[in-house]
Amino acid sequence: MEGWIQKYAIRGAADEFYRGRYKEVYATDGPENGTGEYVNDYQTSASIGAEILKNLAVPEDHVQMAASHVNGRDRTYETHLET
Repeated sequence: MEGWIQKYAIRGAADEFYRGRYKEVYATDGPENGTGEYVNDYQTSASIGAEILKNLAVPEDHVQMAASHVNGRDRTYETHLET
């Protein structure tokens, strides 16, 4: 789930997590708008989305944060290169 989506959509992801009997839900995205460059994983939209999922009663041990260190195009590809 992209961490930047609206709260109603994150609620939908939480509902789908329970309806679909998934084992984990991943919150993804890069640096939070307005913060500029990557600072750390906790200043990303992935972190914000993960916290909202937890607040919507998705168990913490089932929420995974997949933060990107880059903004813009090819974030997934660029993040893979960093690992």
